Amino acid sequence: MSDTATIDEATTEEATESAAEDTAAAPVTHRRVLGVGLPVPARRRLLEYDEVELVDDAADSFDAAVVSSRLPPARWGVVSELAAVAPVVVLVHPGGEQTAVAMLEAGARTTVAEGNESAIIRFLDDGVCDDLVEGWRAAQEGGEDLHSMVAPSGLKNARAFERRLAEISEEGRLPRLGFVSLGGLDRGGITAAQSIRRRLGYLLGSLVDARGGELFDLEDDGFAFLVPRLDLSSSRRLAAEIVAAASLFRPDGDPLDVAVGMAGPETASDIETLRALASRAKVRAAASGVGVADADELAHSSATELELAVVLAAADAVDAKDPTGEHHRRVAELAVRIAEALGLEADEVAKVGLAARVHDLGKLGFGEAAFDSSHEEHERCVAEHAEIGAAMVRHAAGEDVAAAIRGHHEHFDGTGGPDGLEGGDIPLAARILAVADRWDRVAGSDGAAAVAETLGEEAGSVLDPTIVEVASGLV
Repeated sequence: MSDTATIDEATTEEATESAAEDTAAAPVTHRRVLGVGLPVPARRRLLEYDEVELVDDAADSFDAAVVSSRLPPARWGVVSELAAVAPVVVLVHPGGEQTAVAMLEAGARTTVAEGNESAIIRFLDDGVCDDLVEGWRAAQEGGEDLHSMVAPSGLKNARAFERRLAEISEEGRLPRLGFVSLGGLDRGGITAAQSIRRRLGYLLGSLVDARGGELFDLEDDGFAFLVPRLDLSSSRRLAAEIVAAASLFRPDGDPLDVAVGMAGPETASDIETLRALASRAKVRAAASGVGVADADELAHSSATELELAVVLAAADAVDAKDPTGEHHRRVAELAVRIAEALGLEADEVAKVGLAARVHDLGKLGFGEAAFDSSHEEHERCVAEHAEIGAAMVRHAAGEDVAAAIRGHHEHFDGTGGPDGLEGGDIPLAARILAVADRWDRVAGSDGAAAVAETLGEEAGSVLDPTIVEVASGLV
């Protein structure tokens, strides 16, 4: 054998070994996912991911199940059946928060909002992000109530528009829906406003009619338009033309403040969701100053808000069974105050606050057993709820929030669980949460006067003594 042949063979062997090593190292991301009751747009979006193979028969093998919150109550029992076989993800639609909570209670592992199907891939691949933290922080800074954020727009004085929406709903097809708001119309007086409105309505009507659509006057709420077949690119051109047309009218020398929000069949599967998304897009357009927004641009932020609303509603469902009432809210308030007193940065305070607000989320699936010490499942709930709750939010809230929830029953001396961590090895957020949680429990059972003595006795063994001291100075 020649030297050249020997070198060639060795090179070939090295290449083969290298390829084998690369293949072995490459993560296997392909997943078989059972879809249950998924609306067509959601199925379409899931099928765009190479990592997913959708199956429709529960008799086939699958790695996870995605169940729509649109399922009628008579079919909710499928969640517990599937949860015994594989992880269940609830795909929740605007307005479906309480259904999602019920499905979590039945054994679903987590929730993902329609339009945010990429989060399902992240969940399956054990990936994380901090979307819920950002949503929580924005809500706290803005003082928003996230429990009622996904209601329909509630349009008024437009019976023809309402009838048309009802007809479209019965026909089972979705058009492009847009809302147009007008600011500053009354700057030139009532007579001028009425004149401008008539002329503007005629002009906008001609633009919409040219696309085969209809324009509706919603009086105090501006205008709405419906176009049966209009793709996303064409709809954006129409919106730009509407803004340009409205800018021609200047009641006091300055142009009108116009905002156009739109939604189409690529972001919704029913008329009420379409309507809600278009309304929210209009609000976004007005707030941004750009003048035009499409629901497609809102998919990520809307999904985060919806998923956060579900998590908070689930925590409230746990509190509804808790004899002390709003335990999560009180613990979150104290935990945030402790975190701020310790000098934590705003991002870290937000993580502490979110973790505290949902720290007992893992109790949801245990029902009455979570608070009934005589129940046969009570001890398992006590032992496992922190770990379960952390897993439920980890993919959407990130490692820090999950670690705080998972570790809030660790003991400072290492005798707690689920991981037996000790002292500084326990995440700081978990130590803060442990003090706030224990403070509220003692106050609820033994009265506020007993808190200082009890926590003082547990400082150094169960609780971080430094944090106990800080908390004592706040209350």
